[in-house]
Amino acid sequence: MDETTSSEVSSADNSLTPAKRATPVVPGPVTKSLVTAVTVAVVGTAICIAGLIFLLKPESGFAGFGLATVVAIIGAAAGVLLLPRIVGKPVDRALSVVMMTAGVRVTISALGAVIAVRGLGAPLESTAMMICGYYVATLFAESVVVSRTIGRATVPSGA
Repeated sequence: MDETTSSEVSSADNSLTPAKRATPVVPGPVTKSLVTAVTVAVVGTAICIAGLIFLLKPESGFAGFGLATVVAIIGAAAGVLLLPRIVGKPVDRALSVVMMTAGVRVTISALGAVIAVRGLGAPLESTAMMICGYYVATLFAESVVVSRTIGRATVPSGA
């Protein structure tokens, strides 16, 4: 049995400072699968929303649908432009970029909702709900792609 003293154990633990630890790095590429997933999410959500409007025939009808779709496309484009930056980054930094991207998209969605409702006269409730639906669908699509990409992260050789 190895008789290691507590001072030897603590000195060994201290030698692995965060700067010296090997960190998994996110592999690439992510852009093609990300664009595909986000496009499917936005188009699929648009079809679902249009179907609900057609079936339920609300008072507001399709008012706000086009504006919500434009806001969703702008928000999704921001994610598609920012998320490929996770490739080659340590996992902790990649997750920071993912959260920053979600923040950028929610900011775009909120500002887009304000502009659509206050500036262009779209109905508040239906427009806000459509924008939320698009946001959640896009977030889900991005999360699936990013989680699969981060799941393949490996420690670089020589680290």
